[in-house]
Parts: sequence; C-alpha cells; structure tokens
Amino acid sequence: MKKNYILSVVFIVIALVGVNKANAQSYTNKSLVSLSSPRSLSFMKGYKMKHDDIRKNVIKVNLLSMFAATASLAYERVLTKGMTFNLGLTYTGASVSSGGDKVKYSGYGITPELRFYVGGDGGAKGFHVGPFARYRSITVSENVATVDQYGNPTTENAKEKWNQVGGGVVLGYQWLFGNRIAFDLFGGPAFYSNTFTAQGNANTAQFSGVKGGSGSFSFRTGIAFGVAF
Repeated sequence: MKKNYILSVVFIVIALVGVNKANAQSYTNKSLVSLSSPRSLSFMKGYKMKHDDIRKNVIKVNLLSMFAATASLAYERVLTKGMTFNLGLTYTGASVSSGGDKVKYSGYGITPELRFYVGGDGGAKGFHVGPFARYRSITVSENVATVDQYGNPTTENAKEKWNQVGGGVVLGYQWLFGNRIAFDLFGGPAFYSNTFTAQGNANTAQFSGVKGGSGSFSFRTGIAFGVAF
C-alpha cells in the first residue's frame, strides 16, 4: 500500500510538470505571434507592466500550528509561470497530558512542496495543487513509573526519538489582497513512515505519549497568513 501511494504521488508530479510545460509553451507561442503583429509595442508594454506586478516571493506563517504549540514558517518562490516552490519549516515545543503524565515534545520539521497554480497571472495566487515531502525529528520526554534498586516505586525521565518521513498532496487556494497580503488555505492526505528509538535506559514500551506502527495515514492542513514581495 505504501509503495502504491508513493508511486501515485510521483505520477501526479510528472503529470503536473507536463501540463505546466505545455501551458508555458502555449504561453510563449502566443507571445511570439503577438510580437509579429502591428500591436507588438503596446503588447510588450502591457506585458511588462503585468509582469512587474507579479510577486515572486511570499513569506507566511501557519496559524493552525499555533494551537499545537508549534511555530511554522514558509517561504514560497515563483519558479515559472504557474509553478512555485514552497519550503516549510517548523519547530515544536508542546507539552500535553497523557495517561496522567506530562509528555513533552521538542524538535523540528521540514516540508518541501512543489506547487502548480491553475489559471491566474502566473504568480503565487489562485487554486493550487501541491505534492510535498516531509521530514520531522521529535524528541519525546516523559516521567515514567519504575522501581529503584530496592524495589521501591519511583519515577524517572525517559526520552525517545521520533523520526517521521513521508509525503502527500494538498489542494488549496491562495489570495493576494492588494497584491501584497497573502492568505492561503490548503489541505490534503499524507502518508508517513515512523521510527521510535529509546534513548538512555528508556524502553519505547514505557511511553504513553507516542505509540503506533511504522506507517500511518494523516491529513495535512493549514491556514497561512503572510506578505508577498
């Protein structure tokens, strides 16, 4: 199932790149035809004005991540007409209660994403499809119940490393209000491969905060707000 999911994502990326190249070629051909017409001068002037208005960079934060005590920052760059590269960085410092114990999560994540915009003026706005990959490295610490060398009950701080690798596809829509303020809504399915490694004398079976198999389906979503320039 995991292999089929990855192959599906790769197929979508190849198809979208092909469509983007076809649109870019069509766009170029139309421009060349226009240049051979008597109105080429006015066309070039209008194109330059329109091209200069396109914001090629967007910096934004994911507002939803704040509810999970996570800082999420993304930078988006226009590559070609209708295609951008979006790089997301996250840092987590959350504490939650699980089974009566406090579990602390700390670590980082990186999410590269290739976006394809449908319609629009070639900038980073409008409806978009985005295949993405993700890597996260989280340290989980928890006070777990144990016994000392004399058999007396006690607690100790145990830690484990949680590494996550995967990817998926999101659909969304990004607005640029006043061609400056960015507002981005997106969401889509994802599949992740998880590994848990105990640190020190800890045992992964001790943890109540992080459990589960090596693979898991999830849903990536976001409401991002930022500035285009």
